[in-house]
Amino acid sequence: MHKLFIDTGGTFTDAIAILPEGKIERRKILSSGRLRGQIISFIDETHLLIQENWSSEIDIFNDFTFSTLEKVSHSCKVVSYDVKNHILEIGTEIKSNAKLIGLAFELYTGEEALVVAARL
Repeated sequence: MHKLFIDTGGTFTDAIAILPEGKIERRKILSSGRLRGQIISFIDETHLLIQENWSSEIDIFNDFTFSTLEKVSHSCKVVSYDVKNHILEIGTEIKSNAKLIGLAFELYTGEEALVVAARL
């Protein structure tokens, strides 16, 4: 049986899970339930190499919304995320990719932070 402890604060939500074998997993996410990262480079028009700190061991990101946070705005659905290689596949092509390298982005589902933290 998994045990899950969650503390939601004003800015961050902290989650601690104790797995059946006794391993402890910790995650800290924004209390908005949004996960943030940075675009490192483009592999092609729909695959981005990203840097993130949410450390999911499995791809739970299908149908999350991807959105850039800077002046250059782009928003679409996530198709998949290769957690080992940090490659995010998005549902629509990005043409002017050079302007987005290094920009911050966020992924969100509209779910509360405690649900996102539990998934992670």
